[in-house]
Amino acid sequence: MRYQNTSFRDTEVELDGHEFINCTFEDCTVIFRGKGPVVFDNNTFRNVDWLFSDCAALTLQFLGGIYTGMGEGGRKLIEITLKNFAQQDSH
Repeated sequence: MRYQNTSFRDTEVELDGHEFINCTFEDCTVIFRGKGPVVFDNNTFRNVDWLFSDCAALTLQFLGGIYTGMGEGGRKLIEITLKNFAQQDSH
C-alpha cells in the first residue's frame, strides 16, 4: 500500500510492504518485520519507537553477533557494510 501525505499519531504502524511518501509519524511505534520492502521518501519522524521483530530482529541479532563476536574483522565488516548502505542512499 502507498501512503502519501498521511499523518500517523499515537498508533502502531506496520512498515513491511508499504510506501510512505511525505508522511508524518508522531508518538508512534513503527514495526519492521523484514517480510517485505519498505519505501521512505521525505518523511518526518517525531518521538518514534522502532520495533524490529521476526526476520528483521534475527538479522540485527546476526549482525550484532558478527560485530561483537568476531573481533576486529567482524567490526570492520559491519562498519563497511553500514558505510556502503549510507553511500547507496546518497546517490
